[in-house]
Amino acid sequence: MALLIPIVGVNFTSVAVESLLYGVFLLLSAISFYLLFTKEKLSDRPRSSRFSALTTPLILANIVITTAVTGHWVLSLVRTVDAHLRFNNGDTPQEYLEDLRRPVFLASTAILIVTLITGDCIMIYRLKTVFKYNRSTIVFPLCCLFGFIACGIGTVFQFSKLSSEHNVFLASIGIVFTFITNVFCSSFIAFKIHRVNSAATNYNGQNLGSITGIIVESAALYTSWTIMLMAAFLAGSNLVYVFADTISVITGISFMLINVRIGLGWAIDLAKSLERSTAHSISLRPTNASSAIRSVDDRRTANYQMRSLTVHVERTVVKESSEDGVSPGVDLHGSLPAKELESVSDRASSKQTHERKGYI
Repeated sequence: MALLIPIVGVNFTSVAVESLLYGVFLLLSAISFYLLFTKEKLSDRPRSSRFSALTTPLILANIVITTAVTGHWVLSLVRTVDAHLRFNNGDTPQEYLEDLRRPVFLASTAILIVTLITGDCIMIYRLKTVFKYNRSTIVFPLCCLFGFIACGIGTVFQFSKLSSEHNVFLASIGIVFTFITNVFCSSFIAFKIHRVNSAATNYNGQNLGSITGIIVESAALYTSWTIMLMAAFLAGSNLVYVFADTISVITGISFMLINVRIGLGWAIDLAKSLERSTAHSISLRPTNASSAIRSVDDRRTANYQMRSLTVHVERTVVKESSEDGVSPGVDLHGSLPAKELESVSDRASSKQTHERKGYI
């Protein structure tokens, strides 16, 4: 027997839960934006313009999911206000909420499907990245994604023709497709990271188990919410509206949790590497600025090896001869008197009288 809960109370509950989760999502989204833009700014990827970072897959998905989740939350508030204040002056809110052909409900359903499609695309992109862009690994999840897209379009069309007392077959099939996509991608990503973690631990002691935990925990949040949605849908309970209205923000939270937790780990590693590089670039505990500069100069000087230089000192002795008719007061070239030349040679010989070697 289905759990009979008034749809008016279910509507208030879904709006309250979605608003609470939307606040959590908005905080995670802001942190995710900051970390993704910072990482993209510090990367060596070539940039054609200042807005080229917006075209990266994760940042683009972040923008789409944030816009979709915000739009769905706004339409949920509008639908509640219309049901309790505008439609028949608020006298028959249950009649308004049970009519699935309302444009506001159709628009919120379409936005919900866009959010789920974006979340599935990111899971497939991460699976492809982990498996080094191997196309064979994404064939099955792509088939499930295309099936979900077809079911999503059919669901919106079917809602526009039916009322709440009719079971919607395409909606249930679409839920199964997105459920299989997330379980498949999460399982294979965790399996690949586990294998890489085992090999990395054996060689260099690096542990990637935290990344596996992040992927599994985020996927478990979305998967558990989808299971409760399927259970409420198959039971015919009005609680299906609570899970259906909040699965959009749950998808956004799951996506942002992965970005934020991995991004924070990257930021911590970057800060540690910068701290280590700074510690190696300066001396330990310099007493003042001059001692730090001298320590840097000493290290620079130590990098250059001293080379030996041989200096040869020669002395030229000029002898006078008066028998050849040359004046004894002038040398052979007539440049200096012999006495002055001899005195210069004596001074030179007194300072450097033999061959010497030195280092400069």
